[in-house]
Amino acid sequence: MWPERSLQQTFGVELEFVVKTRLGHLDQRIEVEELMARLFVAGGFATNDIGALDSYDKWSIARDSSIRSKENEDEDPDPLMVYFGVEVKSRILPVNPASFSEIRQIVDILNANFRIPKNKSTGLHVHVGNRQRGFSLRCQNLAEIFNVFEHQINSLHSEDRLENTFCTSPSKIIDIREGPFHAVAQIEKIGNLNEFIDQ
Repeated sequence: MWPERSLQQTFGVELEFVVKTRLGHLDQRIEVEELMARLFVAGGFATNDIGALDSYDKWSIARDSSIRSKENEDEDPDPLMVYFGVEVKSRILPVNPASFSEIRQIVDILNANFRIPKNKSTGLHVHVGNRQRGFSLRCQNLAEIFNVFEHQINSLHSEDRLENTFCTSPSKIIDIREGPFHAVAQIEKIGNLNEFIDQ
């Protein structure tokens, strides 16, 4: 069931990945990013200028220094290949089937035109919004859901995605030795958002 129209719920994604390509000249990274932008536009998706976030109503392509492409270079030490991190950010999307289809089309464009190996620094971020209205759901509620259903959520991913550098398992932060509901009790004791983030 999709959210009620009055919520105006929106979301956006950040795809963070490695691109593997043949070694060329120094501007190769720029050429790859520009090719991505041209392919997106040809597919009907407006993009901001490379490296710039001019507006959130267009897709953006930029470098991402948090992605460690060296891991892929070590696995495949081909001197004729080069690896670098790229981040593709969606425009602000309404929560509906057409938006999920748009993301799928972008991913299909990337997969059809680029070699994209993964490693523990690559991933996906999802940002959820409700314009300027905020949410009634507390951060603690989300933390409780993730702790109680961690095993079920993890079952949706391949095993090699469970140890991502930037997305630690909740059970490594909150003590769940006495069960997930003990973790919920620990989360409920947290007084404010800063205290929650520091956990």
